[in-house]
Amino acid sequence: MRAEEPGIGQNYALSREDRDSIWSVTRGRRALYFGLFTIYAFAGIGFLLWYEIFERKGDTWTETIFSITQGIGVTIVGAAGLALLTIEGPKTVMVVADYITERWLNPLKERRRREAEQRQQQAHEEGLAEGHAEGLAEGLAEGHAVGRVEGRVEGQARIQAAWEAWNERRLAAEARGESFGEPPPELPAEQTQDDGDPPPRTSSTEGE
Repeated sequence: MRAEEPGIGQNYALSREDRDSIWSVTRGRRALYFGLFTIYAFAGIGFLLWYEIFERKGDTWTETIFSITQGIGVTIVGAAGLALLTIEGPKTVMVVADYITERWLNPLKERRRREAEQRQQQAHEEGLAEGHAEGLAEGLAEGHAVGRVEGRVEGQARIQAAWEAWNERRLAAEARGESFGEPPPELPAEQTQDDGDPPPRTSSTEGE
């Protein structure tokens, strides 16, 4: 069983994109091409006749007819090329523009995009490194200050305990009627420089 042949409308639709003539004009644009060719040709021939007959002086009629005949051939060829350029020119320009875009513009855009991403990543890494360094410095300074305060508090507590123990021994010796010759605890040099005063005495030592 033979396949159904396409109808006339389908053949016409398919044939509109077929190339026709040596100028490779599509069948769908053939009427437009010949219309433009006729306009360009008549305009060119009219200008040629006006120039050869009225403007170009001194030639014989034989030379004028020869120049007109030669010029008509050149004008027809030029009109055919100009009509083809008018029809196919925009499409050719689009093809060239697409080629330039794919060949140069898109790679350039991609390279700029990668460079922008690299700069952004580098700035992010530099920001992290700078923030880490600043945080580390602040943490060390804060830890040093806290440690110094805690050390001073702990030292004062130890000195106070030593004074209280010394005072208890002194009171115990007096209660037993014994002499007490033990000297009081000595303050560290740093403690005397920072505070200027010894640690507070107990109530028993203040009463004597």
